[in-house]
Amino acid sequence: MSFHFTAFATEDTKEDVSKAEIDLHFELSEKGDSGEAVVLAKVLGMIDQAGMQSTIDEMSGYAPNHPKGTLGLSAILKPSLTAGLLIRPMQATNHR
Repeated sequence: MSFHFTAFATEDTKEDVSKAEIDLHFELSEKGDSGEAVVLAKVLGMIDQAGMQSTIDEMSGYAPNHPKGTLGLSAILKPSLTAGLLIRPMQATNHR
C-alpha cells in the first residue's frame, strides 16, 4: 500500500505553531491486492464512519470485484476531523 501525506497550516508558524489550523492532505493507493484495498475503506471508517458510509460501501465492493485493479483515495482532512485522531511517533525498526 502506498501512503503519502502533506499538511498545510493557515497561520504563520515560524514563531508559534500552537494556533495553526492544519489541513491534512493524504493519498492512499493499492494495486493488485484486493484484501489490502479493503483496508483503504476501513481508514475512512476510522475518520468519519457515518459521513463516509456510502464511499466506504463503494470501495469495499470495488476491491473484491477488481482484484488486479488499483484503488486510490485522495482526501483533505480539516482540523475539526483530525482533532480526534491519535498521532503517535513512528517507531523505526530494522526490516530485512
